[in-house]
Amino acid sequence: MKESTQSGLSIVIPTFNELENIEPLFEKILEFDSVTTFKYEIIIVDGNSNDGTSDLIIKNIKDYSLSNVKLIKSNKAEGYGADIWIGLSSSAYNLLAWTHADLQTDLLDLIQGYEISNKSFEEQILIKGNRKSRPIFDAIFTFGMSVIVLLKLKIWLHDINAQPKIFHRKLFFEISNSREIPKDFSLDLFLLIEARTRGYEIKTFSVYFLNRKFGMAKGGGGSLTNRIKLIKRTLSYISNLSKKRDFNL
Repeated sequence: MKESTQSGLSIVIPTFNELENIEPLFEKILEFDSVTTFKYEIIIVDGNSNDGTSDLIIKNIKDYSLSNVKLIKSNKAEGYGADIWIGLSSSAYNLLAWTHADLQTDLLDLIQGYEISNKSFEEQILIKGNRKSRPIFDAIFTFGMSVIVLLKLKIWLHDINAQPKIFHRKLFFEISNSREIPKDFSLDLFLLIEARTRGYEIKTFSVYFLNRKFGMAKGGGGSLTNRIKLIKRTLSYISNLSKKRDFNL
């Protein structure tokens, strides 16, 4: 990946067995394209899906003649974080972002995030969503994770897994050159910690969180089992971080 002076937004969307969400995703991409006034690209990274997800992505790109949407196939299912980093490494524009294929947050939210970033005229800023209209249990779960991070790492981070996330490629290069990138859902936490410890300002804007219509959540959403797994992974990641690094900010 090279330094870029091209002004625009590179959007990475990871997929893994999201067949039912691909048609709605491309409908939203078409809507996004019809109202967007800035240059952008969408990089979909498929993590070795076995349900035909990548074939349907290719078909939609061809059918709609979307030259600024491309698919990268990951040769093996390394994980959410690994797939996003593959996409970021293939990006072309000065601003980078990621969001999800399940459309629980609207792709159009990226327009507002981009405008906030552009108005700041600052490279050391990270823009992220702040989810509204969430079920109370989900909100409590999210708040609890933020408290754990505060107690262990002495950093307050609100709504860690909220999408989208938008940041300058300067941060991407700083991180890539110095840290091991998490391959799983810890990537969201990792990015925010790196931004804060490097002096970046984190700005949030409200996004409305919708119910997933199709498929199964891959991270901490959906079943209680998924949430427990996410908690265990996150606690392990936080514990390892606290041992390796000084967080007395």
